[in-house]
Amino acid sequence: MNMLYRRKFIGGLLQIFGGKLANIDLQKYLLLATDMQEKPLYEFTPYKYGCFSFTSYCDRRAMVRDKFIKPLDERWEVDTKTDFLPMLNEDDRSILESIKNNFGKLTGDKLIKYVYDNYPYYTIKSEIASRFLSDEEIRKNKEKYSHKTKTVFSIGYEGKSVEAFLNELIKNNIKILVDVRKNPISMKYGFSRSQIRGFLKNFGISYIHIPQLGIESEKRKGLKTAEDYNNLFSEYEKTILSNAGRYVWQIKQLLDSYNRICLMCFEADPNMCHRTRILKQLVSKSSITGYRDL
Repeated sequence: MNMLYRRKFIGGLLQIFGGKLANIDLQKYLLLATDMQEKPLYEFTPYKYGCFSFTSYCDRRAMVRDKFIKPLDERWEVDTKTDFLPMLNEDDRSILESIKNNFGKLTGDKLIKYVYDNYPYYTIKSEIASRFLSDEEIRKNKEKYSHKTKTVFSIGYEGKSVEAFLNELIKNNIKILVDVRKNPISMKYGFSRSQIRGFLKNFGISYIHIPQLGIESEKRKGLKTAEDYNNLFSEYEKTILSNAGRYVWQIKQLLDSYNRICLMCFEADPNMCHRTRILKQLVSKSSITGYRDL
């Protein structure tokens, strides 16, 4: 069957729970299951009702399209006689059996309470936390991620899921994401402009795109060595960046307004990305003492 393995895992999870699960229950069981994996198939963000995987819902849409899951709003329910469990490796079958045996009797509020108690990070954006935690517990959970020191960050999404990317921003209390790509389009789920802007809105993080600070993708083709990158970025500094002072100043104004901002581009290694050159110029032309890459 030509189907992503992680979707087979969701199918197996549903199957071992009798073929259907409420939306919130599935997210909680999926968290508990993937937390047992050496390399988790899904990652999660702190959302309205606790842990939430946007990628799982992307997979859900594909599974509905392919008629593996019924198109229901209130729950996940299999729409096939497919036996998913034999498609999984032995470790993952064992994990699902363990989840069913150890947590199968926990549903609804009891399951939410268990996850909130054991995974406090996922409570910090919850709209229902007060039903399960004391005011002091809620305050302590949020306080850990309420950094206020004025700081400028940068981040590349290469190799990151959209959940891992969002978690870096949330944990560092980023208030606005500054996209410095020339063309904010990505084949990777979650990182085109409309997608990432929509995700950020869920967490109260603003978004701005400054294409004038980007580099044409054509100029990146054929780059292999550190010298290749240094040559490109030296040219970038002499041409684009030297004439883009107003946009660098715009970033400085955003920092003054939002206090904690983050520049976004693709490359995981900041030394292989022009965002570092933007930040160096920002530091040289202002009172900012430094920056940090996430």
